[in-house]
Amino acid sequence: MVLFNVSVGGGGSTASVLANDSFTVSFDYFCQVVAGFTTLSPQRCIFRNRVDCTGENGTLTFRLKAPAFPSQYLIGFDLLRTLTEPPCPTSWPNGPPVPDRYIACVSVTAGDLPYPVTGHADNVTGSSATLHGQVNPSGFPTTCRFVYGTAPGIYTDSVAAFESPVNGSTLLPVSGGISGLSPNTRYYYRATAENVNGYNVAVEKSVFTGPQFALAEPAHSFGYIPLNGSRTDSITVLNTGNVTLPITSVIPLSGQFLVDPTSGSVPPLDSMKFAVTYDPPFYGRWNSGIVFLHGAVGSPDTLLVSGAVPIGGVLAGWNIISVPLNVVDPGRQAIFPEAVSSAFGFTTMYYTADTLVNGKGYWLKFPATDSMTVSGEQRAVDNTPLSAGWNIVGVPSFPVPMDSVSTVPPGIIMGNFFEYASGYASVSTLRPGKGYWVRVSQGGTLRLSGELAAVQPGTAAGLSPAEPSREDYLQLTVTDAVGESRRLYVAGTSSPEIELPPAPPPGDFDARFEGNLMAARPRPGSGSRPGLEIRDAVYPLTIAWSSVMDGPGLNAGGRSVSLSMPGEVLVGEGERVWLTAADDFAGSRVAAGDYGLFRNYPNPFNPSTVISFTLRSGGSVELSVYNPLGERVAPQVDRFMGAGRHEVEFNASALPAGVYIARLNAEGRTSSIKMLLVK
Repeated sequence: MVLFNVSVGGGGSTASVLANDSFTVSFDYFCQVVAGFTTLSPQRCIFRNRVDCTGENGTLTFRLKAPAFPSQYLIGFDLLRTLTEPPCPTSWPNGPPVPDRYIACVSVTAGDLPYPVTGHADNVTGSSATLHGQVNPSGFPTTCRFVYGTAPGIYTDSVAAFESPVNGSTLLPVSGGISGLSPNTRYYYRATAENVNGYNVAVEKSVFTGPQFALAEPAHSFGYIPLNGSRTDSITVLNTGNVTLPITSVIPLSGQFLVDPTSGSVPPLDSMKFAVTYDPPFYGRWNSGIVFLHGAVGSPDTLLVSGAVPIGGVLAGWNIISVPLNVVDPGRQAIFPEAVSSAFGFTTMYYTADTLVNGKGYWLKFPATDSMTVSGEQRAVDNTPLSAGWNIVGVPSFPVPMDSVSTVPPGIIMGNFFEYASGYASVSTLRPGKGYWVRVSQGGTLRLSGELAAVQPGTAAGLSPAEPSREDYLQLTVTDAVGESRRLYVAGTSSPEIELPPAPPPGDFDARFEGNLMAARPRPGSGSRPGLEIRDAVYPLTIAWSSVMDGPGLNAGGRSVSLSMPGEVLVGEGERVWLTAADDFAGSRVAAGDYGLFRNYPNPFNPSTVISFTLRSGGSVELSVYNPLGERVAPQVDRFMGAGRHEVEFNASALPAGVYIARLNAEGRTSSIKMLLVK
C-alpha cells in the first residue's frame, strides 16, 4: 500500500505499485476527488472513481483491478472545489487546467493477464450441467471460475473450476459442475481467470436446462395435386435445447394427410424428419394441421398444412367457368375470390349473377393464368334446364365424354359444344370447372353424367365432329398485332356452315364471319357477304392459310386474293374483308398450283400501289410497267424468283396521271393488268 498526500498548497507526488495492489490518497481540503485517467498512447479513460469529502481531511482508497492493464501507465487525481463530475480529462497530467486543480500520479507496473476461453456445456439435465473451458495463465499461477446467471451479463452464482489453480503459458482445459438449476431455464455463463497481474473474463455463452421444440417451417404447402394423385414431403422438427426432446404423438387433423413415424425423440441441438403424405380423394382445397405432442415447454405445437386438387385452370382475361361441387357458400366472391369481374350468365342475353348455380356456366375475368380450385362435395350428375337457342352449361365433378351426354327430349342439340380459351373451339370431352356453349332446337333438359360410360341408344346427343376436317373446310388464322389469334373456316360447296356462340364480354379479341359464323361459305352475287367481323383487335391484322381450296377467295380492302395457294394478307384498321365466290385474277381464272397476276391494290392509286402475283415454280421473272403508248416506264422486276406469292410496290410519284399497264413474263406466259394513277 502506498500513501499519496495531496494538499491544496502543494503539488502531487508519484510512486510505483503493482497492477493488482491497492493504495490510498489523503487530502486536506473540503472537496470532491475524481480519479482515473491514463496519458499513455492512445489516451483513454481506464476507470473513474469519486468521493465527496465530509471534512477538511479525507482518504480515498483504490485497488488497481481492471480487465486489461498496459504494462505501465499513470493515474491522475483531480481535487475539485465543486461537486460536479467532469468528463475524463483530455490533456492530463500536463499541468492542471485550472489553478485550483491538484494532481497526484502513480506509475503502475503490470505483468501479463490470464486468458480464459468459455467452452461448451454437457451432461445437461433439468437441474445441473458441466461447464467446460480453457485458460492460458500467461506464466503466473492462475485461479479459474465459472460465473453464471439467468440474465445476460448478470452472474449471481459462480463455481470454482476443476483443475484450478493452473500455471504455464499454454491453453489448459478447465471444467466446473453447476447444480441446483431450474428446469427449462436458460443460463448464461462465462469463464473467468485471475493472477497477480489482474483479472480477465471470456466471452459469454448459454445453456438451456431442457429440450426446445421448433419447426423448420411454420406452415407447409403441398401445392396442387392431380385428382387420384398423392405427394409425400418431409417435415423437419428441431430441438434447440440441450436435453433430448421426446415426441410422444404426431396427429394429423385431417384424413387427407398421413404422418410417419407417429413418435420419436430428437437429440440435443439436433433435428428429426417426419414424412407427411397428402392423399386427397377429390377436387377441392384442404387447410389443416399436424399436432405434435412433445416434452418441451409449450406442448402441443401445430404445423399448418395445405394442399389443393384443381378442377382446371383459367387464363388471363375472360373464361367460362362452372361450379362442379356442392359448396357451402355459392356466392361468386366466396368461390372465385381471385376474379376481377362480375359473373355473367346467359339466357337470351347476358345477365349479372351474384349466386352461382350447379349446371350453369358463367363468364369470369381473371388477372393472370392460374390453377382453379373449389372446395365442396362431389357431384356425379348434372340435370340442367335448357332454353331454345344458345345456353352456357356447367359440368359435374368428373369429365363427361360425349357418349355420356343426353337430352330430354333427345336429339335437340344443334352442332358442337364450344369452350372458350382465347377464342372459341369445339370439344369432344366436357371437363369439371369449365363452362360450355351449346345450342338446342327447343327447350328441354341436358343430362351430364361423369359416372356413365355410355347411355341408352337413341338418347345420346347427336353432335357434329369436334373440329372441321381439312377435306371439307379451309382454315384461316386471324392474328392481330399483339399475337392474339382466332381460327375461322371457309366451308366447301357441300359442307355446312358452323355457327359460333355469342361474342364474349368486351375486352377480348374476337373474329367471326357475319351471322356469328365460325365456318362460312362464299355466296355468289352477294359481294359484301359473308364479311369478317372484328372486335377489340390491335391492328394491323394478318390473315393466313396453309391449305388450299379451289374456287373461293378473299377480298381484303379491295384486293382480291386467291385461296388456291397458301398465303397471307395484311389488313389495316377500317379495311373490310369478305369471302368471294371466285378468284379475282386478271384475265382467265388461274387453277390451283398455277401462276397468276392479281389486280393491284389500291386501284386507283396515288402515288404508289402493290402488284401481287404467284409462281408455280421458281424461275426467271420480268415485271414491267408501260404507258398507253407501249413505252416501258418502270422495270420493276428482272431476276430469278422462287415459287409462291410475291408483292412488288410500284411508285409513280414521278409519272403523270393516267392509265398504266403492268405486264408479267414468267414460266413462258404473259399476263397484264391495267392500273389507274390519279393526281
